[in-house]
Amino acid sequence: MRKFAILLLFVLGACAGTTETRAINALAIACNTYATALEQLTPYKPDLTENQIGRVDAANQIADPACKSDSTLDPAEAVGAVKSAITLIEAVIGDAT
Repeated sequence: MRKFAILLLFVLGACAGTTETRAINALAIACNTYATALEQLTPYKPDLTENQIGRVDAANQIADPACKSDSTLDPAEAVGAVKSAITLIEAVIGDAT
C-alpha cells in the first residue's frame, strides 16, 4: 500500500507539472498571436481614430503584463487576459478595414 501511495504522489506531481507546462505553452502561443495581431494592425495605424487608438492602448495594458518574461501572473489566468486583448485588436482591425 505504501508503494502505491508513493507511486500515486509521483503521478500526481507529474500531472501538476504537465498542467503548468501546458499553461505556459498556451500563454506563449497567445502572446505570439497578440504580437501578430499588432503587426497586422501596422498598415492601418496612420488612419486610426482616437477611439481605436484608445482600444489598442487598452489591449496593450491587458496583454503587456501577461506577456513580459518577468510576469508574476498565473499563466492559466493570463491566457484569458491575452485572448481578450487579441479580441480588442481584431475588432480594431475589423473597423479599420
